[in-house]
Amino acid sequence: MSNEKFTPFPWKRNKDGELCGPDGKIIRAWDLGIAFGRRTLESEGNAALFRSAPEMYEALRALVEMCDDPNPLPPHGQSLAGELVRLLPAARAALAKAEGRQ
Repeated sequence: MSNEKFTPFPWKRNKDGELCGPDGKIIRAWDLGIAFGRRTLESEGNAALFRSAPEMYEALRALVEMCDDPNPLPPHGQSLAGELVRLLPAARAALAKAEGRQ
């Protein structure tokens, strides 16, 4: 993705169980500075990514369910490509939300 404003991946937990970026810096959607009007682009990006998680989960789940279906023919005579095209708007919307464009 070219519009990333959030902490780069991979994310992992440190020994205290806190979520950290690859540099070991603790990832926060909001920090104390935000309460005093000092938002950072990265913390705003992290918040957008966190908020988009449910939509990304749903879009990915729908795609995986379609691909795992033992009878992959979509209902109503649609083609498999047509079904993918039907699922794309939700995936695009989730990415836009994660990137702070929505």
